[in-house]
Amino acid sequence: MPDRIEPVWIPEPDAIARTRLHGLMLAMGCEDYESFRLACLHDPERHWREALRRIGLRFETDFDQLVDLSGGKAWPRWFPGGRFNCVAPVLARAEAADDSDDIALISETEEGEVRRFTRRAFAYGIRCMAAALKAEGIGKGDRVAMLLPNMAEAAMLPLACAYLGAVIVPLYSGFGAKPIADRVNHSGAKVLITCVAVRRNGRDIALMETVVEAAKECPGLTRILSLTREEDNASIPADPEAVWDPFAKGPIAEPPCLTEPDDPVMLIYTSGTSGRPKGTVHTHGGFPLRIAYDLAFLFDLHAGERFFWFSDMGWMIGPMAVFGPQLLGACTVLYDGGPSVPNARRLFDLAERHEVTHFGAAPTLTRAWLAADAAPAKGIADTVRVLLTAGEAVGPAAFDYLFRKVGAGSRPVINYTGGTEVSGGLLTNVLVRPIAPCLFNAVAPGVSLSLRDADGRRLPADSVEAGELAIENVFPGMTKGLWRDPATYLATYWDRFPDTWAHGDLVRRLGDYWDLIGRADDVMKIAGRRIGPSEVEACVSEVDGVVLAAAVGLPDEKSGEALHVFVVGSGPNLSDRIGGHIIRRLGKAFRPAGIHLIDDLPRTRNNKIMRRVLRQAALGDEPGDLSALANPECLQALAPLKSAF
Repeated sequence: MPDRIEPVWIPEPDAIARTRLHGLMLAMGCEDYESFRLACLHDPERHWREALRRIGLRFETDFDQLVDLSGGKAWPRWFPGGRFNCVAPVLARAEAADDSDDIALISETEEGEVRRFTRRAFAYGIRCMAAALKAEGIGKGDRVAMLLPNMAEAAMLPLACAYLGAVIVPLYSGFGAKPIADRVNHSGAKVLITCVAVRRNGRDIALMETVVEAAKECPGLTRILSLTREEDNASIPADPEAVWDPFAKGPIAEPPCLTEPDDPVMLIYTSGTSGRPKGTVHTHGGFPLRIAYDLAFLFDLHAGERFFWFSDMGWMIGPMAVFGPQLLGACTVLYDGGPSVPNARRLFDLAERHEVTHFGAAPTLTRAWLAADAAPAKGIADTVRVLLTAGEAVGPAAFDYLFRKVGAGSRPVINYTGGTEVSGGLLTNVLVRPIAPCLFNAVAPGVSLSLRDADGRRLPADSVEAGELAIENVFPGMTKGLWRDPATYLATYWDRFPDTWAHGDLVRRLGDYWDLIGRADDVMKIAGRRIGPSEVEACVSEVDGVVLAAAVGLPDEKSGEALHVFVVGSGPNLSDRIGGHIIRRLGKAFRPAGIHLIDDLPRTRNNKIMRRVLRQAALGDEPGDLSALANPECLQALAPLKSAF
């Protein structure tokens, strides 16, 4: 543990008083965050009732109690007795909106085409799309697969499905035919909605061709519907009936379907970075409410503000950027294109054009900005007041660049980690406490965490030993199991520790802060010491000429496991300089057994490095599920790795 952790951002008292979190703390009778956190655990129903009241979310029929645990801790029933359709508050806000300047959605394409929807126009689009889905035979409980880029209709479609009580199944827009077919078949989706093509980095990528190929293996899929856009250069599908105009029939007449909080609203598959993808089940009273809570009280998003986080609709951040802002009366900003077109400052320019207030990016994207020195000279747009990062551990160099160069040393950086399976954050930064580089300053409200050693024992609260993150309680937003696979759900999350959720992240406690080391299955044991890949990668990224780095442990006859570093970069004696820097910073025990210069690292669309793929390429093993891979062309460059071992 460092002798002293120096925060880089300290909130002023008047700034604390303006946050939504501070207002909720006072409503719970608490002056400081720790007493508030304990109060939330002591009386979770009061906590949730007050939070929902303060952000203006009401149930159509009030619930009897917060949770029914009669089925066991792994199978909670949230808000029993209540009725809640998550699109109803979105429509209610639209009815009360001043349509002249209340913007709900802004979408921009790579070519610069911008579409803006007022809150009423956005709600009208949802109702029209619900009518069009109903005409296709979609009703309560039916699954609708969505393979769309970040176009405006991709924000309307999940809410239109919720309107009918149907279940949206978001798919990553870069999937090939097999992962599409696997998920469509597994989910039992009746309809798949896509478009002809997407444009990435100046070239068209056909979606329809891939979907048609996938559909050959999907006997239960009854319809493929294609949204067309003016900028599509590819031909329209051969079947003209498949060209879908969701606005042609006008708005639906009946009100939103009456749903229970426990009814499914979304089936989203985990990225598959550690094995076979799992279909997490999210409900009307789960994911939407938890996301709205986190955006309001952790990110301090207010009505009328503008939220942008570069991602894909197939991963959790995509639906987060739809459900959260819309439930809070804020604006969702979408970008459909490559992040570096025409240059690495594209997303910063977008933030300025659209007056973004909350700007999110994965650590890998931040490292790419660092390598290109892409930040504007005076930092990001003046309107941006909160920066967000999540997805993996953020190293010191990337954090420093995000805070000092992108944020001009004045914006707080919300470091945030949780996952698809729990909807929102477990560890986070909150704006009522000082923020330190790379760390988390709080456990999220309503969450009880412990750290477990390799034998499953709880580590003492004052221990600085790294342990696996475990969730001791349950809270709204946790997945309602895995689709059609209760056994895997229990085995993955509940069977390792009695009545406790095993989350899989390796974390250590540093006084008032928490440090995410990485996924437990990525952690290496070198020279008898457990070390996370992020610690090594952060060290390597400090070397001039390094663009991207990944660290993995590989079997070694002498030591059991040896450190290997894979690097994208250039410059004189780069490997020697990296090796020397690791020894100086981390010690001789961590001298790399190999430093491998390659053209690219395997990454997901959210820019998470897929270390598993590197490890398997080096060992010559089958790569397993690659559906999350955003850059499959890198596999050819990895093929020669086996000969190096």
